[in-house]
Amino acid sequence: MTEIYRFRSTESLLGDKFNELEQQVIYFASPDQLNDPMEGFRDIFWHGDQIVWASLFKHYVYCLHQSYFSMQVFEDSITFEPAHIPIHGRWDDPPTPQMGELNSAVWDTVYEELRLCDLIDKIATASRQVRSAELLFYINLIHVKALPRIQRVYFERGLQASPGQSTSQIGLDNFPWDESRFFDLMPQADAIHENFTEIMFSISQRMWTGQLLAHKYNLRNVNTGTLENNRQLLLFDFPVIYVG
Repeated sequence: MTEIYRFRSTESLLGDKFNELEQQVIYFASPDQLNDPMEGFRDIFWHGDQIVWASLFKHYVYCLHQSYFSMQVFEDSITFEPAHIPIHGRWDDPPTPQMGELNSAVWDTVYEELRLCDLIDKIATASRQVRSAELLFYINLIHVKALPRIQRVYFERGLQASPGQSTSQIGLDNFPWDESRFFDLMPQADAIHENFTEIMFSISQRMWTGQLLAHKYNLRNVNTGTLENNRQLLLFDFPVIYVG
């Protein structure tokens, strides 16, 4: 027999509002009500073929592009928050034909210049259960190179006066990447040590977080405000918010 113990107030157990004891119900708190970070931990992984991975990365670029567009339009009139990221939006259902053309131009530029087809093929072929640290590794690789290309597309179409400060100007996109070598080594590493690649991605994410904190500190603006907060979120925090 399995027994479950929950600490509940007398009012919750016997009061007229909930009356949990009489109704024989068990209250389960939502994640934001828990006081232990490990309570409610969910071990989620991503797995799919080339079409699924292409759709995921395309959705990320769409969300990044739409968030950048919103920040350009509203400037300092709103403080951009995670809830503003259009995770339920669709790149193929634009509000206007002009936005549809802009969506396509951004995706085509990012997809072709970053050679995402190679990365997508390698991930899908490996048939790995990709957990959050590994997914964030791929998203970060895309993010730091996609954002300056979004800015360039805007500049080339006269939607902004200058290319803007990109991730390359602050040294974020100088990460060496050779997907062929990388994916060839993963099975060999796992054969030597179980779950080696998962440990490696976890360590890589911690190192990346440290680098971001250093860049944030070096780029801090004494005149902090809405525009600066929005800029920080877009440059540094966007991948973590998206995956989280």
